[in-house]
Amino acid sequence: IDAGSTVWVPVRISNTLASDDLYGAQIRVHISNTAVLAPDASAAVVPGTLMASDSYTYSAALADGWDYMAVEPFGAQPITGSGVLVYLPVRGVSEGCTTLTFSEHILGDSNGLSVAHTTTDAVICVLGKFNLTGATYLQSRISRHYTGTQVVLMGSRDIYTTTTDATGAYTFTGIYSDTYTARLTHGLFVGATRTLTVTQQAATATDIGLWAGDVRGNGVVDQAGWYLCAAASIPVSDPAFDIKDDGATNVLDCIVLAGNIGRANMATTNPPRTVLLQATQPEMSAPSQAGGLYVVALGNGAYSIRLRGTNLKMNALGLRLRLATGSSASSVELRNSFAGGYLRWHQDGTRLYVVASPQGNGTSLGDTEVALVYTDGGGAPVIEAQNSLGVAATRSVYLPMSLR
Repeated sequence: IDAGSTVWVPVRISNTLASDDLYGAQIRVHISNTAVLAPDASAAVVPGTLMASDSYTYSAALADGWDYMAVEPFGAQPITGSGVLVYLPVRGVSEGCTTLTFSEHILGDSNGLSVAHTTTDAVICVLGKFNLTGATYLQSRISRHYTGTQVVLMGSRDIYTTTTDATGAYTFTGIYSDTYTARLTHGLFVGATRTLTVTQQAATATDIGLWAGDVRGNGVVDQAGWYLCAAASIPVSDPAFDIKDDGATNVLDCIVLAGNIGRANMATTNPPRTVLLQATQPEMSAPSQAGGLYVVALGNGAYSIRLRGTNLKMNALGLRLRLATGSSASSVELRNSFAGGYLRWHQDGTRLYVVASPQGNGTSLGDTEVALVYTDGGGAPVIEAQNSLGVAATRSVYLPMSLR
């Protein structure tokens, strides 16, 4: 049972024969450890169905158990078969196990003689429920910008989930004492795993920080995410990639991400609260602006997003579209070398943000369709801002030569 709860423990009599001539019972139930389990004198004792409803009964709560007696009324039939004599209320006090024994047990027949019998003890275990409080933070963000980190506790008895407030604080109330695997996740940050133990005292988890830069949600900070950050930043300014949560997606966010590329053991170590660049940055090929994106209407609310002729291996693209008033996007689908790659899109009022990268470094040559946007009607969307990033593709050039 749970600590703090009351349960009614049944006392059973079984295998009574007619020849036993059973008419009454008197018991005293003893609890071996009242620091774990105690009689609940505030709750009513409930007679079982073994005896007649007008049987004489007596009960009293003791410091370490219960006294109970029941006698069949005059002229009633003797008890036969099996059933519950009485339900005795007990209350869980603290975690642990304790034994319930019969310190007194008398069964009597119609002549006032004792009926031979055996007794069986019981063990009741109380599961403690306690509180756990903790705090988290997000690398590079200032205080009170830590909202929304999901904290999941996975234990042997149950699983609990909550989210943090603006200060990064969280509380679990009334959870079983156990050793838990805690998983903490937040968009744009690397998830963390910790082992937390909840004991009989209210537990407190030390600060757990999440490293910044997992924009793809695959558990790592890598160069591909750096390209996506660049595509989502100025002038597109997609708020979904605002790592620092300062109201703008720009070079500051990408600097934080770049400082964490290839950093080991991020899931088991805490980051600094500020940006901490590595002494030696990994070698990264800098992308350049590719040919421009434009929109082609296909009819029935479908629009093709196309990339003008380039000779680039595409790294990422970012797009901010202004939709017609009252129009909304129903889906976005990647095409050609972008198909199967990373895609994140969302609508904010009349603005539609699309950030994508190809599967691998797909080569885009000529006039290439990269995405389809489906809307529920209205006028054609207008491109407000765009980033299309890539690196120059290798090309062989053959020159005619005349040798003399």
